[in-house]
Amino acid sequence: MLSRPNTLSTRPRIRPLVSLKGLVSMCALTVVVYQLAHNRRFYSALDVELVRLLAAGGLMAVSKWFSAERYRLLVREAGVRMASADLIRLYWQGMFYNQFLPGSVGGDGFKVWQLHRHGGGSLRKLTTLTLLDRIIGLVPLVALLLIAAWARLPQLGISGGLCLLLVLAMYAVFIGGLRWFMGWTVRQQLLLHLYSVGVQLTQCLMTVYIVWSLGYTDDLGSYLFLFLASSLGTALPITVGGIGIREIVFSAGASYVGIPAEQAMLIGFIVYGLSLLVATPGGFFKS
Repeated sequence: MLSRPNTLSTRPRIRPLVSLKGLVSMCALTVVVYQLAHNRRFYSALDVELVRLLAAGGLMAVSKWFSAERYRLLVREAGVRMASADLIRLYWQGMFYNQFLPGSVGGDGFKVWQLHRHGGGSLRKLTTLTLLDRIIGLVPLVALLLIAAWARLPQLGISGGLCLLLVLAMYAVFIGGLRWFMGWTVRQQLLLHLYSVGVQLTQCLMTVYIVWSLGYTDDLGSYLFLFLASSLGTALPITVGGIGIREIVFSAGASYVGIPAEQAMLIGFIVYGLSLLVATPGGFFKS
């Protein structure tokens, strides 16, 4: 009785938000396309080694499976009664919708509603755990980004000791926060963190294969740094599916790490293309 008025009341807020994020996406993508259209060297970089690119696509799929398993463990905490295969399929559906809608009101909202509808979980708890899933995924990403910044950007003045201290402090705060607010022990959190680390390491290996498939053999660490930075940028729900932001991060960051901008942007496009390809089966699943 109460859910319908709440849904209707949120529509005026959601539609302007979707429109704004769509506008940001189009502006960002326009900038990237304009840059590529006026860069002849970009077209000479389109020769790709197919086998390594397919391997990168496989690694992207594995990383998404790690994410789906982590989400499956989390929603169990909400008392959801669904088969594991159904939960994985639902995650893939949400991943597909996230390619075209802002994550905060798109694929994530779809997953929460379907889990509530078919699995009987509390909307409030499911929403909290879905947000928590994103945060758990960001912790190892930020840790790896700090390590990459220390290794590739000495001008930032991040020493090895400071980097280690920041990473340990971040994990201490996060693990302690989950213990305080959710009542989870370190042992309960361990598998969730391992899945998150698996996601990031698999995607880093995917980036390596993409770089190799394009025949780039120098400055592999710089490409990894740009990929991690772009992943952090696309995690923020400010565009539709991260379109444009990923490529702009690659383009803008290329000058800081000393690699050609057209090569960096090409990798950004390939990452998005593989992500879309892996998520496509989710569009064929029935709700």
